[in-house]
Amino acid sequence: MRCPHCGHKKTRVTETRESDDSVRRRRVCEACRLRFTTYERAQVPRMMIRAAHGAQRTLSRRLIANALRAAGAPLPEPALTTIAAAVEAQLRAMNRRIVAAPDVAGTAARELALTLGAAAPTADQIAVALEAVLPPRRSPPVQLPLPIEPAQPEA
Repeated sequence: MRCPHCGHKKTRVTETRESDDSVRRRRVCEACRLRFTTYERAQVPRMMIRAAHGAQRTLSRRLIANALRAAGAPLPEPALTTIAAAVEAQLRAMNRRIVAAPDVAGTAARELALTLGAAAPTADQIAVALEAVLPPRRSPPVQLPLPIEPAQPEA
């Protein structure tokens, strides 16, 4: 760890405290004796959702809640957020980095069925709403051939 003041490469840890989501370390620079604090947090890998047409997007609770709302789930915003959190937790338990839109829709439909019963939108309705939220895949740019100029005779 470099010292933020002088840039020296050697620092010494004097104190370490752990909390639920981070580690705090008090450090001292061996060159200029500056004391400073660093925080370490675990970075959870992002889950991606893949549409049938190939587009990918970061999976978030807001995305799930918006798809549920678009599919016609008659619930207030806090209830949609709670269901979206439960869906996200179940998908994280699958330990996959990329999940297909139908998997997300099926999980969301099961959660809605537990909450609403028969009035819940189906997995197909939720999948259509998810596909509508995801942008279509862009085609790669086309490389046009360069014009060939005739060779100039050497004089």
